[in-house]
Amino acid sequence: MRGRRANQGFTLMEILVAFVVLATAVAILYQTFSTSIRNVDAISGYSEAIAVAESKLIAIGLEQPLVEG
Repeated sequence: MRGRRANQGFTLMEILVAFVVLATAVAILYQTFSTSIRNVDAISGYSEAIAVAESKLIAIGLEQPLVEG
């Protein structure tokens, strides 16, 4: 009987469980990657803002002498 069971293949329940596990893993990976892409976009915006602010500060320092206070 055991040899006969091995030749029958997977049951519908086993296939459904495997599909649910696979779908859950794909959903988690999708959420992780989309969050990472949003974070990269935000960091890019912050970096651009810092570069603009630094250039403005440098321009002010060159045009007018900086005084303490």
